Amino acid sequence: MLNIDYTTIRDVQRNYKKISEEVNKDDMSFVVMSNNRPQFVIVSLNKFSQLQKPNRNDAGTSLLSLIDWAEKKDFDLPADLSEKHDDYLWKKSEQKKN
Repeated sequence: MLNIDYTTIRDVQRNYKKISEEVNKDDMSFVVMSNNRPQFVIVSLNKFSQLQKPNRNDAGTSLLSLIDWAEKKDFDLPADLSEKHDDYLWKKSEQKKN
Protein backbone atom coordinates (compact mmCIF):
# COMPACT_ATOMS: atom_id res chain seq x y z
CA MET A 1 0.00 0.00 0.00
CA LEU A 2 1.23 3.48 -0.81
CA ASN A 3 1.45 6.20 1.83
CA ILE A 4 0.60 9.28 -0.22
CA ASP A 5 0.82 12.94 0.61
CA TYR A 6 0.51 16.05 -1.54
CA THR A 7 2.99 18.85 -1.95
CA THR A 8 3.77 21.67 -4.35
CA ILE A 9 6.70 22.20 -6.68
CA ARG A 10 7.73 25.19 -4.59
CA ASP A 11 7.71 23.08 -1.43
CA VAL A 12 9.90 20.48 -3.13
CA GLN A 13 12.36 23.22 -4.09
CA ARG A 14 12.45 24.67 -0.59
CA ASN A 15 12.34 21.45 1.44
CA TYR A 16 13.90 18.82 -0.77
CA LYS A 17 15.94 17.31 2.09
CA LYS A 18 12.90 16.88 4.32
CA ILE A 19 10.86 15.37 1.48
CA SER A 20 13.74 13.09 0.51
CA GLU A 21 13.98 11.80 4.07
CA GLU A 22 10.24 11.14 4.24
CA VAL A 23 10.30 9.33 0.92
CA ASN A 24 13.28 7.14 1.79
CA LYS A 25 12.88 6.65 5.52
CA ASP A 26 9.11 6.59 5.98
CA ASP A 27 8.32 5.05 2.57
CA MET A 28 6.13 8.06 1.82
CA SER A 29 5.10 9.05 -1.72
CA PHE A 30 4.27 12.58 -2.79
CA VAL A 31 1.99 13.80 -5.54
CA VAL A 32 3.50 17.09 -6.65
CA MET A 33 0.90 19.70 -7.57
CA SER A 34 1.13 22.82 -9.70
CA ASN A 35 -1.85 25.13 -10.21
CA ASN A 36 -3.98 22.65 -8.23
CA ARG A 37 -3.24 19.88 -10.74
CA PRO A 38 -1.09 16.80 -10.20
CA GLN A 39 2.13 16.98 -12.20
CA PHE A 40 4.24 14.01 -11.08
CA VAL A 41 4.89 11.64 -8.20
CA ILE A 42 7.96 11.21 -6.03
CA VAL A 43 8.47 7.65 -4.77
CA SER A 44 11.39 5.78 -3.21
CA LEU A 45 13.58 3.57 -5.39
CA ASN A 46 12.34 0.55 -3.45
CA LYS A 47 8.70 1.39 -4.17
CA PHE A 48 9.53 2.21 -7.79
CA SER A 49 11.11 -1.22 -8.34
CA GLN A 50 8.05 -2.87 -6.77
CA LEU A 51 5.75 -0.94 -9.09
CA GLN A 52 7.73 -2.11 -12.11
CA LYS A 53 7.35 -5.80 -11.26
CA PRO A 54 4.31 -7.45 -12.82
CA ASN A 55 1.53 -8.12 -10.38
CA ARG A 56 0.80 -11.81 -9.85
CA ASN A 57 -2.90 -11.07 -10.27
CA ASP A 58 -2.26 -9.37 -13.59
CA ALA A 59 -2.56 -12.49 -15.71
CA GLY A 60 -2.81 -10.49 -18.93
CA THR A 61 0.61 -8.90 -18.48
CA SER A 62 2.14 -12.23 -17.48
CA LEU A 63 0.61 -13.96 -20.48
CA LEU A 64 1.84 -11.26 -22.86
CA SER A 65 5.37 -11.53 -21.50
CA LEU A 66 5.21 -15.32 -21.88
CA ILE A 67 4.07 -14.96 -25.50
CA ASP A 68 6.86 -12.47 -26.16
CA TRP A 69 9.41 -14.89 -24.68
CA ALA A 70 8.03 -17.85 -26.67
CA GLU A 71 8.12 -15.93 -29.95
CA LYS A 72 11.83 -15.26 -29.47
CA LYS A 73 12.56 -18.97 -28.96
CA ASP A 74 12.79 -21.40 -31.86
CA PHE A 75 10.45 -24.18 -30.78
CA ASP A 76 9.78 -27.18 -32.98
CA LEU A 77 6.03 -27.35 -32.35
CA PRO A 78 3.38 -29.18 -34.39
CA ALA A 79 1.62 -27.01 -36.95
CA ASP A 80 -1.81 -28.09 -35.68
CA LEU A 81 -1.07 -27.33 -32.03
CA SER A 82 -3.68 -24.58 -31.83
CA GLU A 83 -6.39 -27.00 -33.00
CA LYS A 84 -5.31 -30.19 -31.19
CA HIS A 85 -3.71 -28.82 -28.02
CA ASP A 86 -5.87 -30.99 -25.77
CA ASP A 87 -4.88 -34.14 -27.66
CA TYR A 88 -1.19 -33.34 -27.23
CA LEU A 89 -1.66 -32.46 -23.58
CA TRP A 90 -3.55 -35.63 -22.69
CA LYS A 91 -1.26 -37.89 -24.74
CA LYS A 92 1.76 -36.58 -22.82
CA SER A 93 -0.04 -37.02 -19.50
CA GLU A 94 -1.00 -40.62 -20.36
CA GLN A 95 2.53 -41.41 -21.53
CA LYS A 96 4.00 -40.13 -18.25
CA LYS A 97 1.66 -42.39 -16.25
CA ASN A 98 2.74 -45.53 -18.13
